[in-house]
Amino acid sequence: MNIIKKPQRLLILDGLENPGNIGTILRSCDGAHFDGVLIVNERTRVNQYKVIKASMGGAFTIPWYHFNDIESCYNFVHKLGMNLFLAHPGTESHPFTDEKIALVIGNERFGISKQWFKFQHKTVSLPMLGCCDSLNAGVAASILIYRNIGSA
Repeated sequence: MNIIKKPQRLLILDGLENPGNIGTILRSCDGAHFDGVLIVNERTRVNQYKVIKASMGGAFTIPWYHFNDIESCYNFVHKLGMNLFLAHPGTESHPFTDEKIALVIGNERFGISKQWFKFQHKTVSLPMLGCCDSLNAGVAASILIYRNIGSA
């Protein structure tokens, strides 16, 4: 795959359904200069109108690639020497460093597919100080994306 060359920071979308969330994430990846977005367990097409509109053009500027299954997506990032980070609420959060990262954002209702946990990974989460236990997927991904800028 030649669309993403020598990536340092990739985002993986695992089964996201909401076009607005996907567009927001593409826009944030563009704004934070992520190298690309990998899509697995696709439930909404990236080229649909609502995704394009929410991305404010990010869908045209950030490279994205679709994988048929988690295993092939993982093999791709592993071959690139990327460190896998799983965004998972309520877990110990490991800080990003200068290393090459691939950050997985899971489905809005069900989170990250269980298959990701069988691979070597670190977890990241956002502290939730109120009564809610999670944030919108697009919002959480954007915070994590921008949190990484300072370490790149």
